[in-house]
Amino acid sequence: MKNVAGFLKQDNIVPDEKLNLLTPLSSLLKSGDQVNSFKKMLSDNYQIYPKKLDEKFSTVGNMCDLIGFVAQNGRNFKFN
Repeated sequence: MKNVAGFLKQDNIVPDEKLNLLTPLSSLLKSGDQVNSFKKMLSDNYQIYPKKLDEKFSTVGNMCDLIGFVAQNGRNFKFN
């Protein structure tokens, strides 16, 4: 969630509410450019193949789903 918060801050995206596990990604990422930039961040930070991101990103609805997605598809990371 730190990386997501950092991404939002970097892109000047202000969430309507405090981030939690049930926060929908659609409430954070409003434009196609934001979604593409977010996917690039996931690919860079968690080494998720871009093709896999494109194929399965639509199944990620909220922060909890995102954590599961990264755990299943990411490489070389540690959850603290």
